Amino acid sequence: MSEMRKPRQNNRTRVFGLTGTFARGFARVWILVAVIIAVCAGVLVFGIMPRLEARDALKKESQNLNVPTVSVTKPKPRDGAQELVLPGNIQPFIEAPIYARTSGYLKRWHVDIGARVKAGQLLAEIDTPEIDDQLQQARADFATAQANHQLAEKTTETAIYKCYQVARYAEELLNKALAAFRSQK
Repeated sequence: MSEMRKPRQNNRTRVFGLTGTFARGFARVWILVAVIIAVCAGVLVFGIMPRLEARDALKKESQNLNVPTVSVTKPKPRDGAQELVLPGNIQPFIEAPIYARTSGYLKRWHVDIGARVKAGQLLAEIDTPEIDDQLQQARADFATAQANHQLAEKTTETAIYKCYQVARYAEELLNKALAAFRSQK
């Protein structure tokens, strides 16, 4: 039989058309890169993915458990014999001090302290002798001013009337002087 000829083999390794020691080093780098990628994919699939799935499952379970449960009962009246008394004090949200608009003496007191009042309700009456005196003085001053005004009007009327009389007398004198002057011509 005829022997088939085997192609000639040389001890050199061929990778991507490269031969020799460089080709073996290049192949090792590619194998190392492939191993690193495989390890990263394994970490992703076996390490991170279960955590993400567990987080999603925990979210769903938390939402299901987040629904509040309320028990409802109907109130029933009891005997009014038992009363609950608790100590405490009451303070207003806003305190409004009330000041008198004038000074004086309290004449009448219409509402007690702490009683409910309505807007515009009279709380007390104040006797104000000083203000009353000032009011009487102001009224007297007003009457004096009115009298002075009337006197000034009368005085003005009298002065105007006198001026009118003087003007008429001066006109008469002027007419007489003109007549005398014309008669001399």
